[in-house]
Amino acid sequence: MQSRPGSGRACCVLGGLQPPTSGPAVSGPWALAAPVPGWLDATPFASWVLPGVALLALVAVPQAAALVLVARDRPDADRWAMWVGIALTGWIVVQVAILGRFFFLQPVIFTFGAVEAGLAILRRRP
Repeated sequence: MQSRPGSGRACCVLGGLQPPTSGPAVSGPWALAAPVPGWLDATPFASWVLPGVALLALVAVPQAAALVLVARDRPDADRWAMWVGIALTGWIVVQVAILGRFFFLQPVIFTFGAVEAGLAILRRRP
């Protein structure tokens, strides 16, 4: 089956969004090993270990997998990218709800996830 017209550009943009989200998500858990004073006070977590593992498993690995699928133009790449984009936006919503704090990168990453999901939906093969 053929991709929709213009999906080549969407593929490049989609592939370009995934490294900025998967890269920090991979390094993020290691950075979270160093405590950030006060950020976990209102959460059910005593340390950053569980949130770091969750970030790695729920964001980094799926984003990296989506990057590989999109780069190889696999038939299931668009579906995968759509779901990981939705998951990324969900991660940010849950993060803000649990932490009760706002960080300037949260809306940026949320937007990356929304654009990723949107481009994947536009690229969906008929």
